[in-house]
Amino acid sequence: MTVKRVWMALVLGAAVAACQKDTGGVKVNLPPLAGLRYFDAVLDTTYMDFRVVDIVSYAPNAIRARFRTGGDPGGVSNTTFSPPFLPVQTGAHDIRVFLDSSCTAPCAADLATNTTVMFDTTITFSPGWNYTFVLYGSARAKTLHAMVLADTTIAPPDANSSIWVRALNLASDATGAQGDTTGIGTSGDVFVIPQANTQAGAPTIGGSLYKAKSAYVRVATGSLKAVVTRTGDATLTTVATLNFLDGVVGTAAVNPVPGALVKNTAFTVVILPRSKPGAGVPFSYATPGVFILTDQNPPLTAP
Repeated sequence: MTVKRVWMALVLGAAVAACQKDTGGVKVNLPPLAGLRYFDAVLDTTYMDFRVVDIVSYAPNAIRARFRTGGDPGGVSNTTFSPPFLPVQTGAHDIRVFLDSSCTAPCAADLATNTTVMFDTTITFSPGWNYTFVLYGSARAKTLHAMVLADTTIAPPDANSSIWVRALNLASDATGAQGDTTGIGTSGDVFVIPQANTQAGAPTIGGSLYKAKSAYVRVATGSLKAVVTRTGDATLTTVATLNFLDGVVGTAAVNPVPGALVKNTAFTVVILPRSKPGAGVPFSYATPGVFILTDQNPPLTAP
């Protein structure tokens, strides 16, 4: 064998050995994980950034969140779809909320704005749980608060053609501190009814008090809307309303998309305050409103 052939044989042998070694891969053990999403219910400030600041991996952020939205890791605020749960490492972690300037390019002059801490707290995450971090109250009055909704599986799947719905009222209190006593008053009723309906009987969830989270109730699937009224208003005088997304029923070939048509989807109807005029909120919300969070996706149907 010539020297050239020996050299080529050694090179090919080394390449084969390297390839064989690479096919083994390296085993990566994931840390215990939970789910985390953010929702901005602050009525009198502009964009904010929600960040986990004490760890780097599995530390979801929400960038440029604004009133009545959850923000988005890509930097685009989402006003229509429910913010998703993202994996977060379990244990106690520091969540910090910063102001976000309106600058769309690197701007040294905005450093003071972007490093302004609006809220800081520590939350302990347990494996297998989903957590919704809701920031609410008034930034200007220095009365910001965080509410953390923690849920495992809402309910085991069953054969009933129904969805799960609960209410969370962040729009009213007895003293009017949130500026909404002219809208909802001290409590509100939530009706989950077909979109074509203009009348309803008893509320789906009645007497929802400020800062109260109701239990989940079953509602028959369909093209539905959430209607909020003052408690006891039998005429269904609407304070706020919003249609549920229909979703897509799953088949053996296509997995379902969560929505009001898809059984075993779970939702939170969040009753929200009106914005404070002239307070820097990007859009003007002159009346109370509703946002519908998707809490649990339906079971998969396709392989």
